[in-house]
Amino acid sequence: WQQALAIKRSLLPNQDWNGNDLFAHMPHNAAFCANAPIQWNSVNQQAKKLPTTTDAVGLGQFNSPVLACWYAGSPAAAPLFLTKLPKTEQREAQLAALQQVFSDVIGAKEYTHKQRFAVSRTEENGASISERIVSARYGSHDMDSLPANTAKELSAEHYFPVRYAVSGDYVWFSPNGDLVEQALAVGSQQAPALSEQMNLQGKPLLWLNGAELAKWLQQQTSAVISDDSDMRIVLSQRFTPKLRLISSSGSWQAQADASGLNNDNTTQWIPVTWQHQP
Repeated sequence: WQQALAIKRSLLPNQDWNGNDLFAHMPHNAAFCANAPIQWNSVNQQAKKLPTTTDAVGLGQFNSPVLACWYAGSPAAAPLFLTKLPKTEQREAQLAALQQVFSDVIGAKEYTHKQRFAVSRTEENGASISERIVSARYGSHDMDSLPANTAKELSAEHYFPVRYAVSGDYVWFSPNGDLVEQALAVGSQQAPALSEQMNLQGKPLLWLNGAELAKWLQQQTSAVISDDSDMRIVLSQRFTPKLRLISSSGSWQAQADASGLNNDNTTQWIPVTWQHQP
């Protein structure tokens, strides 16, 4: 058996796919990461349908892939996303458009609050950060972590502190704002980067950390199974041994060699290889 990836080079932003630098701006100890190209023009067309946005949205100007990582301690619905802003003389207009998209898209009308919570904006060590609280039954944070006046306005006992930040050319987003905070700590060299755990000689597509992935899977399954459920027995007898095996498997990354891609509009298959790090 051999794994391969089908790629049409003409659909890649700038006809290239290299997100290696993104791994250097992600927190270490990710359980699982995926590096993928995005058709930004399609995203831009959807953004233009929002009621308060205009043709200045400019998301189609993006030319970077997106790196998404999942971390132990954060729900499956709350990974950390990272991409890069393109070099442009209209940076301020683009930042304003991103802020408007965030305000338009994130959150829904709160049943108790009667409207969405306001977007808060802060500046921290050269980074611009925006956040909105969104009630959610399986949110990453408990209502007790909020001030009492805010907590009583939630529509559920949990919530997501949805956050995005811009620092230099990089944009981070996550429903769990704590991950964005950790990423900014990497950028200010106060925390190690994911790239320090990896071999970046090739172009990684996927990254798996066995120990962190097992921990994350354990957390996700335990969170949705009640303590008195018979599934707890199945979890203990069948699933837990497999998690121990995953935990001891080390780290893996999948790489693809796109150097031989043609410049035409044909779809080509490129080989995918796996590297193991004990």
